[in-house]
Amino acid sequence: MLNQNSTIPLYEQVKEAIKLKIEQKEWKENTRVPSETELMKIYEVSRVTVRNALALLVDEGYLEKKQGIGTFVSKPRIKKIIFHRASFTQSCAGAGLVPGTQVLKKEGKNSYRKSLQLEADDKVVHIERLRFADNEPVSLEHMFFSYKKYGFLLWEDLEKSVYSIIKERMKVDLTFENKKNRNILSVEKAGSRMAKIFGVAPSEPVFIMETLIHSGDDPVYIGKDYCLGSRFCYEVTPGDHGEKV
Repeated sequence: MLNQNSTIPLYEQVKEAIKLKIEQKEWKENTRVPSETELMKIYEVSRVTVRNALALLVDEGYLEKKQGIGTFVSKPRIKKIIFHRASFTQSCAGAGLVPGTQVLKKEGKNSYRKSLQLEADDKVVHIERLRFADNEPVSLEHMFFSYKKYGFLLWEDLEKSVYSIIKERMKVDLTFENKKNRNILSVEKAGSRMAKIFGVAPSEPVFIMETLIHSGDDPVYIGKDYCLGSRFCYEVTPGDHGEKV
């Protein structure tokens, strides 16, 4: 029950009480939550208090409003911390989701040669993978590597974590922070191809994360990930991290 004498505002208490029900799976994803009137009776608070609590939970991604239907528990979002490099597999694990992968392409490209600092006789390896969370497609991932250094990836099982393969083969841990890493985040509409891949409307927002990842002073790969806006959130950590990923 709520503490009427607490210094914590009632709407915050209601928000935390509902959030706990969601996190403990008492209220499961995609299910409709009680109406404002029902919540007023449950928590013995005003409509304004209930509305403020629900608005905060919508903002934080725990709930979503569906016009003319009601308020529903959202699917869990995959949190990516901007200034810390974690693999998709690790990010899914953090959200309590089961990761999956479908390899779409393994091919040679001429893109990004300068950024990867390739020698004249080297070429670019392009890997395209569709990433799943609990069997739902949520991210389309492009990775570009030097063939000389990382061509072995073409013969690896890329349904596994690429980070773990590189760590095993090259003794390189790409989750470590590196001041040379770069990360650029933008947003655009899904468009026809992404809409078909993700099963959403072409107007659905998609995050685009462009990365340049190093090991020491050497570039390892360039990434360009298209992440479904409704399934991802990005956290910017405080402090002087202007050059960290």
